[in-house]
Amino acid sequence: MAKQEKPTGAAHLAQRGLINANREEPRLGVNKAVQQGVSGLISAPAQGAGALHPASQGLTGLINAGVGGGKLTRSETVTVRLDPKLRYLAELAARRQRRTVSSYIEWAIEESLNRVLICEGKSIADTAPTLWDVDEADRFAKLALNYPDLLTHGEQVLWKLIRENGYLFKGKYDSQGEWAWRASGDSLIMERLRENWDKFNAVARGEAEQSILPAWARKK
Repeated sequence: MAKQEKPTGAAHLAQRGLINANREEPRLGVNKAVQQGVSGLISAPAQGAGALHPASQGLTGLINAGVGGGKLTRSETVTVRLDPKLRYLAELAARRQRRTVSSYIEWAIEESLNRVLICEGKSIADTAPTLWDVDEADRFAKLALNYPDLLTHGEQVLWKLIRENGYLFKGKYDSQGEWAWRASGDSLIMERLRENWDKFNAVARGEAEQSILPAWARKK
């Protein structure tokens, strides 16, 4: 009688319900539809910066959002690692709603954004129009100006470089003849930030000296 072989590779992983992004194994692709700007908040926008972790009820796996570089495409794929029980229950819920598992996870995340508060009385979904932008530099500036407490350490380093650079802000010379400005949404010149975005990120990551950053006339 032939000995039954144990399933290996992808079949073995499928039975365990594990998804691993680091090898060629099954993936749960979560297509984040750009719907009312909500899903774009899942991904951390700035290079060298961390990601916002969605506090989804029932979706407690690790969400590895891509960090850095360029504008987002219309949809992106993130990798979710779930334990076998949660993976199985998510599949049952998806069947009940006549969805694929990836579609169900996307729906569950979007639903959670209506419940997770970013500040008192406002959910992540409520602030999506304020925080979302297709341009990476704009997204970062919106977050830093409105919710600086959500910045990771890497983002704080980047924001410090930006707000202390007088070239990026409207201002005026004070009584001592020195250029003075206030780091605010009204004074930030976004065109200049976009043009120098890669330079600021390189310095924040320690890959370049501050001398590459744009200079300005500090005194009259």
